[in-house]
Amino acid sequence: MTAELPIREIGDARLADELAADLCPVCTERDRAAARFVESILFERVTDRGFRAELDAARGFCPKHTWNVLAADRASGSGAGAAILFAAIARVRLAEAQAAFSERGRSGARRVAAARRAATCPVCEHGSGAEASAIARLVALSADDAWAQALGDAPLCLDHLLAIVAAGEPSATWQRIGERQLRRADELRRRLESFAHHSSHDRRHLLTDEERASVEEGAKLLGGSER
Repeated sequence: MTAELPIREIGDARLADELAADLCPVCTERDRAAARFVESILFERVTDRGFRAELDAARGFCPKHTWNVLAADRASGSGAGAAILFAAIARVRLAEAQAAFSERGRSGARRVAAARRAATCPVCEHGSGAEASAIARLVALSADDAWAQALGDAPLCLDHLLAIVAAGEPSATWQRIGERQLRRADELRRRLESFAHHSSHDRRHLLTDEERASVEEGAKLLGGSER
């Protein structure tokens, strides 16, 4: 697909490759940026005072990126970097928990609620920036007929299809892209229902390869593409 699509920027070739690889390009750009940011944290920022202050204020990473930090550090070293970061995060979170346990009544309930709130994960924020950039670029590229055609057939997850439509100006082009994407999603829904229907013991012989593939495709549609 890369050869068929006009490439005007370096990132366009990557987006085209992601479309050809049956991946949601927005999910993939977000996850690639997040993975690189995790690496930069481990290799450059573990002892950086500025980043550590930001991490304290953020109260750590989200659950997914906590595990990503550990996996990346183990893949490249001993895990000491992850240990340093986790110890710092635990210090902040445990101070909140200890304060919550030290009080009762409404004040204690408020402290518990504060201690339970989700971390403002810096990796998530970095990935969100890449996500927004990919959406803006795909909206711009859709002005080209070849890209519009590719986006109509692209394996976009539902969330990012809606995000791209919301980011673009209402146009006949996006109406056509949206209609094709919705037909693709509805055909997948039919295959999922058929898979479920044919999964009973007396009908398994009716299962097709397309129906078997529908479950993973359904996960990509609803949950996005991840590497």
